[in-house]
Parts: sequence; structure tokens; C-alpha cells
Amino acid sequence: MLRGLFLLFVVLCSASYGQGCYKYFVAPVRKYSQAVESIKELRIVTYNMLNLYLHLGDIRKNDTIQMTQKPRWALEQMAETFARHPFDIMIAQEVESLGSARLFNKEFLNEEFNIYSTATKDKRGLYVVFFVRKTLPFKFQIESHLSEMWLDPMDQVVKEVFPRDLPTLQVYDPKYDQIPILTVMGAHLKSMRPRVISQGDGTYNTDKDSLIMREAQANRATRIIQRYQIKYGLSHPILIAGDFNNAHNFSPEFNGFFRHAKLSDSVSLVRENMFADKITHTYFGNGKAEHHQLDGILLTPVLVPFLKDSFVLPYYDNRGAPKDLPRTKAQRKTNASDHSPVIAIFDFFKLIQTLD
Repeated sequence: MLRGLFLLFVVLCSASYGQGCYKYFVAPVRKYSQAVESIKELRIVTYNMLNLYLHLGDIRKNDTIQMTQKPRWALEQMAETFARHPFDIMIAQEVESLGSARLFNKEFLNEEFNIYSTATKDKRGLYVVFFVRKTLPFKFQIESHLSEMWLDPMDQVVKEVFPRDLPTLQVYDPKYDQIPILTVMGAHLKSMRPRVISQGDGTYNTDKDSLIMREAQANRATRIIQRYQIKYGLSHPILIAGDFNNAHNFSPEFNGFFRHAKLSDSVSLVRENMFADKITHTYFGNGKAEHHQLDGILLTPVLVPFLKDSFVLPYYDNRGAPKDLPRTKAQRKTNASDHSPVIAIFDFFKLIQTLD
């Protein structure tokens, strides 16, 4: 039943971002179809898949790409994890083509998902892809932020701040689609490999650990979240999920996420003091295993009360037992990816009751 319309304007000043004062519009009171109200739970996963069928490797000094076929067992291992931990929406990173995503869906996911993505300008041609369960009673719209630009201080050149895009999935009730029910943003931020940029005169500037670019990406993502809040209201649920390529809970380049967008990491909300349970990536820089939380699902405050659970999904061995964290390179090579998936489970029914 439509309970009427109301407008609410909230003034928020954000000097840090030089935006002045915002007027936030909280949209018409919402109502939902029976099909949407029948959804009790929503399960969202993020996963860096280390490519799918074709592993692209690193770009070499001569700008060529080293390509190898991904072994069948790795694809089967991914499918085993998802069979044990079903999802409704997955934000997948390092997908080398949309054709690969469709093929994985056909061969290993019983064609239960629709594939959504946008363009990419990544040097390796990598995409951020949404796998969306076909039985969900929603309408979906994909939005691109590839046109977002920044002035790179390393060479004073204007370029894309998100070469892999920051694709955003808007989730609507198909019968009442004035505003989305939920906004899901997919991130694959710059890696920690240093950016060495020629100045054209025989000298080079170095962005050590690519901190400057990653901070620019995090700050711009924060602004985009604020834009959606201006457009749809402060009570509109938004999450950003993906591979942030550094410890997003601690690293200073992500301060904007927490200070200005007031985001919370889903796993940390459930497992606050359990670092071992948050690890999503293993790196062997000096031969020793380094464990980090690079991947996550970050929530705006309105979503936090409706988070039922969140955890890092394990890989499983041939006996069906969860595998321990790899402590050697050889052990890591027995996993389908150097990253682990993260899942967040929401009480969707209670969420939509409060969006009114």
C-alpha cells in the first residue's frame, strides 16, 4: 500500500572534499511487489578469480602478455566452493573476457546466472563482472564510471581513475522502479606494483606501491557513494565490494571510506578481533608467506543492522575438508586463486521493511 510521499532535505558540509554543502533527497516512500517481499535472505560474494580459463600473467617489459591455460581442477575447485556456499550476486574480478564468464556459468554454475559488466581499459583486458542469479525477482541496471577522470600528479596527465571501471549494479523492484532497492559497486583497485612513469626527458617519477593512484581511486569511490546518497537519500543502502589491493581496514589511502562514507567491513563486523579469519590473500615477497585482507564487502551504515553473517570462504581438498592457509608457494598453487572469496549474508526481508 502506498503510504504517501515525503521529502526530506538534509544539509551536510564536507570541507575535506571541497564540495560545499549537499542537499540530500530522501525519495518517495517505497512499496514492494509480493515477489520482492518474498526474498528473505540475500547472499553477496566478492572474488578475485585470478582469471578464468586463460591466465594472463604479468605484462612483461616489452608489453607482451604471458598467457597460460588455467587447469580444469582449478575451475572445479571454484565450483565446489560455490556449491557449498551458494550466492545470489557475485562481484568477480580478474575475469579475462565476458565470454569466459559466460562459459564458466554454463560449465560449472548450471547457467543459473545472468552476466553483467561494462567496458574496461585495463592493459590486460581484465573485467569486473557481476554474476546475478536468474531467479531473483528484481530488475537490474548496470552503470559505468569509466569516464571518471583524474589529474595524475606523476606526469600531470588527465586519465581514467578507474581503468577497470567501477561498475555499479542497481537493484530495482520491477513494479516500483522509481529508485533502486540496493546499489552494489564492484571494485578492483590498483595493485601495489609501483608505477614508474617517464617524464619524457630521461627521468622517471615513481608512485611507490601505487599508493597515490589507489588513494585517488578510494577518494573518488567515496565521492560516488556520496552522489548516490544525494540522488537516492541517506537511507539508501549501498555497498562496495571487491579487491582493494591493500589492507582496506588499516591502510591510510582508504581513510575516505571510513571517515566520509562511514563504511564498515562486513567480516570485521562479525569477527572483529579474529584476524586469521579475515585473511583473503597470501603473498610470498621474500619467500615467506604474508597473509593479508585485501578483499572485502564494505557497507554504508543503513546496511549494517541487517548483516546476518560474513566470512571468508575456504577452498576444499580432495576429501572435502577446508584447506588451511597456504604457507608455501607450492601450497598456494593448489588453490584456484591467490585470493579467497568473501561472502556477506543479509536479512533482506527486514531491510526492505525499514526502507520506508
